[in-house]
Amino acid sequence: MATGTLNNICEIIKCTLNSYGKWTESEPIITDCRVKEEYKKIKNKSAEEVVSKMMFTFSPDTEINFDDSKITYIIRFKGNKYEPISILNKRNTMGDITRKVVYV
Repeated sequence: MATGTLNNICEIIKCTLNSYGKWTESEPIITDCRVKEEYKKIKNKSAEEVVSKMMFTFSPDTEINFDDSKITYIIRFKGNKYEPISILNKRNTMGDITRKVVYV
């Protein structure tokens, strides 16, 4: 994906669950993204159908995923905080990841 299409700036905050059961936030990582506001029915990580109101597109090397239950991410965009509902890796015909799409 050409970096020129990532025309917005947002912050990604990694939140970790500590041994006391409290969420701690890391320093925000400022990254380029593309934002599209639309209502879309998608499936969350529990395979339930939910409605997403925004779609963020990031470069493929952006660190944001659902691999661990003790780690979550928050996207801060224009003063608002959004929690990801679904994260998809989009691939080209060769199988390489070209972008990450995050629905909130």
